[in-house]
Amino acid sequence: MKVFDRYDGIEVELPDIVEPGRFRLMQPVVLNGCIEVAKGEVLWSDGSSRCALAGHGLTAQPPLVFKQPSMEQDPERPDGVIDHALRDVVRQIDGAGHGVLPSPVMPAQLDEMAELHKLERMLRETLDTGHLDHIARRPRMDMRYDAEVLPVSRAKRLAPDMLTRLASHSEDWHRRDITGVVPSRLKAEVSEDELAIYENVVFVRLLEQLRKWLDRRVTDLMSLEASHDAAKGLQEADRLHYRLRNALCALWGRSFEDQQSAGQLVTQTRQVLQSLLGRVRQLLCSDVAKAVPMTRQIPMMLRDTNILRHDPHYLHLRPLWLLAHAADSAGGASPTQRFEEERQRGERHRRYVELLLRHALGEIRLLAPNADGSWSFGPWKLSAKQSGDEWVLALDTHEQRGPALLWLVPGMRGHRDWSQQKPDRLVVFCMPERRRGDEDQCGGDSVLNPMEFYGVERVRFAVESWLLSQLARQWPFKVEPVPTGLALALQEAGEGTIVSQGRSMLILAGSASRKLKEATLDASTATADTKRALVNALELAKLIGTCRLCSSEVPGQNIRSSSLGYKATCNCGHEWTLSRQSGSNCEAQFGLSDSPRPFAEIGSLKLSLRG
Repeated sequence: MKVFDRYDGIEVELPDIVEPGRFRLMQPVVLNGCIEVAKGEVLWSDGSSRCALAGHGLTAQPPLVFKQPSMEQDPERPDGVIDHALRDVVRQIDGAGHGVLPSPVMPAQLDEMAELHKLERMLRETLDTGHLDHIARRPRMDMRYDAEVLPVSRAKRLAPDMLTRLASHSEDWHRRDITGVVPSRLKAEVSEDELAIYENVVFVRLLEQLRKWLDRRVTDLMSLEASHDAAKGLQEADRLHYRLRNALCALWGRSFEDQQSAGQLVTQTRQVLQSLLGRVRQLLCSDVAKAVPMTRQIPMMLRDTNILRHDPHYLHLRPLWLLAHAADSAGGASPTQRFEEERQRGERHRRYVELLLRHALGEIRLLAPNADGSWSFGPWKLSAKQSGDEWVLALDTHEQRGPALLWLVPGMRGHRDWSQQKPDRLVVFCMPERRRGDEDQCGGDSVLNPMEFYGVERVRFAVESWLLSQLARQWPFKVEPVPTGLALALQEAGEGTIVSQGRSMLILAGSASRKLKEATLDASTATADTKRALVNALELAKLIGTCRLCSSEVPGQNIRSSSLGYKATCNCGHEWTLSRQSGSNCEAQFGLSDSPRPFAEIGSLKLSLRG
């Protein structure tokens, strides 16, 4: 079956292991016999591992399988916190005014997770009153009689079929005399305490449900606590470059405004939940918990027994049972509901990627916003638009082959550095799937969500690298054909920044661009197309001589250029070089004049690319 691979941008055969959210259907299908997926929609999972597709024109084939989450995903970024954060960010986007961009970093609404749930409050009260401890120490039990063959001296309660067995097993006879048989062993009933009664099974299964719930909650709060600690230590992070620190503080400050005590509340709640979790684990080590077999399961609807209704301790199990299963209601959702939830999760991530992109474009100093929502990049025009569930940047470079495109594809779960992806198609994953120690050091980490504080910086790194690579690819800026008289005037006015090659002109730097436009081009008899090409080339030369950090134009004495190399040094300390060997691509380096530093300390202030 042919599908469109969103990550690679090509048509492929649907593989045996299907990644949810990666493939767009090219024909309508029915998933697992109950979910209709239209043509052009993304294929999501319905919560199961089975992926059976049926539809008109599809031949019968064995069911495929959905790729399941790795067990080695990042424990510091649990899925529950990311989902909660995405929902809060989307709510802020919907509630913000036109043109207002909320912060994409860990929304303050996440602190609502630090409040104790009704289930947790009831569990703490029940534990404090000792009802669950009493059940673990003195559980209700039943009497069970097991039939065993015992010596006569130990047999107290004879089995109903004792005589039948004795008659057919002479090895159990002691002797035989005139009155009959004197037995040595008899089949008797031995009483045993039966702990695995229905009510105790309910007790143990409830404890297991509570342990899973508290485990997730503690993990979520530990993630929030770590994020709060990182935010508190930001101002004292002397290792960060001050430009990066100011940019991060601006985003983080908007999220943590008036939330000074939030971190303390998260810590207090985490400690309470850890205490509850420890007590639940102790109860699971009791004799009654060990006596209940793992195979005994209980439906969600409890039976109405006398013990559960009237016992002063067991009657507290039903309210906890109902709340625990209501809190974990996702497990009872239908396949259609789970499929729709996955689709909505993908839509929330798409909107989050849009927010990151808008923030990143606003941070790029070489872009100037236009009234129509586009941006000017020198003489070129950059526009961003949605294409289906993806985002595409189009840079109009006035070439006949059309604009240069950069696709940002929202993906759900994975980890693939942007250096390993196509340069014009970058996948932005939402959920992490990587082992510890795989963290990126050069800005190409593609896992971005509200819990990743460098999200805007990484998107800016990707977009600005792509923009500058388009610029570096055309340097030195060539214009042809140019009349001889105009060529001589340009070389004289260019003061070494313009080189003539036959009937072509190479513009290396833009220090004299204004003088050239006003004095030379206006007086020339060249055609309108030639003048337009020269103006664009001069604007590009001016753009490449503008500092991307402080937006100031570098003076001519700080620029060195030739047909094979270019170097500019701004007064702010930023410098960039371009070099081109004959017939090869242009290599460019943008960074600070101090020693090399990792991305975590300098962010997108340093770029290395090929044009």
